[in-house]
Amino acid sequence: MYSPRSTALVSGIATAAAMAIGIAVQISRSSTPDALPPAFAVGASTISALIAGIVIAVAVRIGLLLASCRQLAVRFVLFIAAVNVVLLGILVCTPVKTHAIKLDLPSGQLSPPEAPITFWLTIVAALLVPVLLAYIVGRISRGRADVA
Repeated sequence: MYSPRSTALVSGIATAAAMAIGIAVQISRSSTPDALPPAFAVGASTISALIAGIVIAVAVRIGLLLASCRQLAVRFVLFIAAVNVVLLGILVCTPVKTHAIKLDLPSGQLSPPEAPITFWLTIVAALLVPVLLAYIVGRISRGRADVA
């Protein structure tokens, strides 16, 4: 049986590892004319993965605490971690119109560049998905523990 703290830790580590691998692969296959220094690739993937892992760990812990779940079975812990990695991987791969598309605007417009709404929706979804997933799994786990 795992506590909400250890469940959040497992989810955070799984997310950080998946993100570090994904960023390292992406940077190694970048199409820049000059190869990026290895220190940059390692540093960028490490910092981004740590931030993502911490955010996911906090989100999962919040979801489990909202569900008032004290203990989880191993299968629920692994389910939360796996689904978080898959769903966040899908959200990360959603296309976002970048500033390069914004550069095609006529030069007479003086409006400041703005981030597209899909960018903000992706961020909100990436923050809410782990909380909702942990809450739902925590309620199911708590319901099964009450019956037993």
